[in-house]
Amino acid sequence: MDYTVLYQQHYHTLYNAVHYIIKDHFLSEDIVQETFIKAYEKSETVKDEQKIGAWLKTVAKRTAIDFLRKQKRCSCDCLDEKLNIACEELTEKHVEWNCFKGEVEKEIRTLKKEQQQILTLKVNNGLKEREIASFLSLNPSTVKINTFRARKILKEKFQQHVFTA
Repeated sequence: MDYTVLYQQHYHTLYNAVHYIIKDHFLSEDIVQETFIKAYEKSETVKDEQKIGAWLKTVAKRTAIDFLRKQKRCSCDCLDEKLNIACEELTEKHVEWNCFKGEVEKEIRTLKKEQQQILTLKVNNGLKEREIASFLSLNPSTVKINTFRARKILKEKFQQHVFTA
């Protein structure tokens, strides 16, 4: 069997068959090359040399399909890996957030009682200054001043914490 002649006779047919499946020029060329390598390695299994074109086309199509299956399996594995990493990152961020939230709540408890109440109503309940003032029977400007002071105290404590950590 002259492989140069075989290559010249069947290359375009095999390329077209593979490209129809793969839809990528370079990958199609690679798969056709792989087909000819397989043909060379298994040439003794060919019984009727007149049917070698059909045999090569079958080998090429199966090689292309195997490539797609492998690629799909790999992309699923990659997707699973990416999802696992994302879940780990989310869990880590969730833990960090809960720790930070706990530190903030701890620092809020060190504030004056009135400031604690105002911040709790503002942050946890989403109330506006006028609503907080009405709820606690305070002047709206008192609520505004206490909110400002409480935030300033917390900001200073956390800035010190960041620089000492």
